[in-house]
Amino acid sequence: MLEIKIRPLARKDLVEIWRYTAKTWGQPQADLYVTNISTQVSKLADNPTMGRSVDEIFTNCRLYPCGRHILLYQVAHQSLEIVRVLHQSMDVASQPLA
Repeated sequence: MLEIKIRPLARKDLVEIWRYTAKTWGQPQADLYVTNISTQVSKLADNPTMGRSVDEIFTNCRLYPCGRHILLYQVAHQSLEIVRVLHQSMDVASQPLA
C-alpha cells in the first residue's frame, strides 16, 4: 500500500464537502460520505492504476469517481497524493491544483 498524502486544497475540498452534506442531509450522512471517500482513497493506495489517466489535462494525474465527486490524484515516490476532491459537475481542467 502506498503512503497517502492529502494536499491542502484537497483537505479544504473535503471540509467543504462535509459542511455542505451536513447542512443538506445531516451530520451522520456527512460523516458517512466522507468516510466513503476515505475508503476509496485507501483502495487507490492499494491499486493506484484504478483511476483514469488525465495527462491531457494535468501531467501525471489520474481521476477516480467517488460518489458524486472525483478524486484527482498523483502517484509519486511511493505515495498517493490526493490533489483535489471535486464535484462531478465541475470543469476539472479549470480548477487550480495548488
